Amino acid sequence: MLEPNSKTRRSSRVRFRVGVACIVLNYILGWPFLVSIESAAAVWESSALAMTGPVVYAFSWALLGIGVWLAGPEAITYVKRPFQRLWRRREMGEE
Repeated sequence: MLEPNSKTRRSSRVRFRVGVACIVLNYILGWPFLVSIESAAAVWESSALAMTGPVVYAFSWALLGIGVWLAGPEAITYVKRPFQRLWRRREMGEE
């Protein structure tokens, strides 16, 4: 069996980081962006702005797929962990 060289490890590390970045962007561009852009579209009565929300939301799902493909399913657990800690602290009233 061949030993992985540093180039292989480096490329897998870069691939993991790019995948995690895509997953984090998915969280940012998902529901928070959709709600804010649709609210703005309702306030300004802009149909073009209203169409932007679903398009960006669909794009966020594509980012999630690319992120999981690049980094693997373990990356979702890696990304969720800080959010879960923050949620637990908030639930317990530590913040």
